[in-house]
Amino acid sequence: MRVPAIERVALLVVLAATAAAAASCGGSKPAASCERFCLTVEPSGGDTRTIFTFQGRGWEPRSSVRASYGPYCPPQRVCAAVLFTRAIPTGADGSFSFGFRNGPASLRLRGRERGHGVGGGPVRFSQRAGPPGQRRLVRRTAHYTVDGVRY
Repeated sequence: MRVPAIERVALLVVLAATAAAAASCGGSKPAASCERFCLTVEPSGGDTRTIFTFQGRGWEPRSSVRASYGPYCPPQRVCAAVLFTRAIPTGADGSFSFGFRNGPASLRLRGRERGHGVGGGPVRFSQRAGPPGQRRLVRRTAHYTVDGVRY
């Protein structure tokens, strides 16, 4: 079946816009055009001693975002399927910060436990957003690398 040229162009424009919107609010550095539910992580890579800082902006203000992650599991190991969650408050502007160490629990964050987590990635962030009766679940994940493994 042959698709007319004008329909092919319209489809390419829609696909490009969708890809740009998806890229603008995730990854280690979202595009400057990201306005809602933006998420970044710094640094983009490290080892099990590295503290990754996730920064969110444009989320529902004066609410909370839920961070979900699993236990640390060394590469080529089978580990328990446990889910840890932590509620992170958002500011008046919808921003938040969450520190995370992708490593064993023995590597605690010493005095920085509140608002931080230790475990295994990936770390997923979610929040119910929208007007009452029309709320939807928004999810974001920013990718990072630990000892050559991408999360």
